[in-house]
Amino acid sequence: MRLLKLSVSPIFIIAFIFSIQTIANAQAFNQDFKQALHWRNIGPFRGSRTRAVAGVPAQPNVFYMAQCNG
Repeated sequence: MRLLKLSVSPIFIIAFIFSIQTIANAQAFNQDFKQALHWRNIGPFRGSRTRAVAGVPAQPNVFYMAQCNG
């Protein structure tokens, strides 16, 4: 049992060191990408479970929706 603890401890230490290095090498987030996005709810706007949704490209306010409960 003692031999197992002695062999497992260095493995955890090495894994910890590599995980710290991976975090340090992570890419920085560019805030310009976030500012270019805007929130848009794509639905479905009705409650309950939905089976299928289809919209009309020429009429953005028209959509057809099939619900599981009728």
